[in-house]
Amino acid sequence: MWCTLGAMKLATYLETNALSDAAFAETIGVDRTTVMRLRHRGQIPTVPIMKKIADVTEGAVTANDFFGIEAQPSPHQQSAA
Repeated sequence: MWCTLGAMKLATYLETNALSDAAFAETIGVDRTTVMRLRHRGQIPTVPIMKKIADVTEGAVTANDFFGIEAQPSPHQQSAA
């Protein structure tokens, strides 16, 4: 499954924080080529890697980003508006 949404968000995060693929790879414990595939080809990371990405980016890049899922307000939040 290929989705470029997460790749774009990850790329933006890395660029904004002046992180190379190699530096980010070391931080999350993977090879540089894994980050390159995630960043440039939109490869879906495994669950453990997704968790590391979300943790390291402090939620700036999440699993939902790789699947193009946006948070929807709950019915309770909608009725309060």
